[in-house]
Amino acid sequence: DLDESGFVNLKRLKLKSGSWECLIDSTTNLAPRPVFENLVFMGLTSGKLEEICNGNLPPRCFSQLQEMKFQRINFIEYLWKGPIEPPSLCNLRVIEVSNCQRITTLFSQSVLKCLVKLQKIVVYSCENLESIVMREENMKDQVLELPQLKVVTLEYTGLEGFGCEGDTYSRAFLNQVSLSLCISI
Repeated sequence: DLDESGFVNLKRLKLKSGSWECLIDSTTNLAPRPVFENLVFMGLTSGKLEEICNGNLPPRCFSQLQEMKFQRINFIEYLWKGPIEPPSLCNLRVIEVSNCQRITTLFSQSVLKCLVKLQKIVVYSCENLESIVMREENMKDQVLELPQLKVVTLEYTGLEGFGCEGDTYSRAFLNQVSLSLCISI
């Protein structure tokens, strides 16, 4: 149901074999309206995408999103880069990224406050991936925390660390994560 509010009832979005500058462009509206606020699943396969959102993510955008899968998406360097405010991404449980050759990080540190239900991260064959979380200069003293994260699977990545050297993680985070690594030789 497309109207001036967009696809307000869209629950699942699957895009395949396309070229997109961004999925959301919030720079064209003075008062950005909610977009994809009822979306539960987002899957992109075999395409070119520069970024998910150009500009700041509109309020309540992706607030019901539970799972996202990116496969063979070129040009994207990160999934989420702040500022993002709750309730956006607060229901996201699973992130799977495979064969995205330019991706260097999954999300910036300021996005962590929204990922309170994230349980699983899977990254496969993304050789340029350097870190899961990009540290932000103004947040260097804060503890990195993903309270529900249980599984991190990283295979064939260029991962240098979860965040940056010297990062502090909450004890609960360190005790509950099952990490599976496979490094290309």
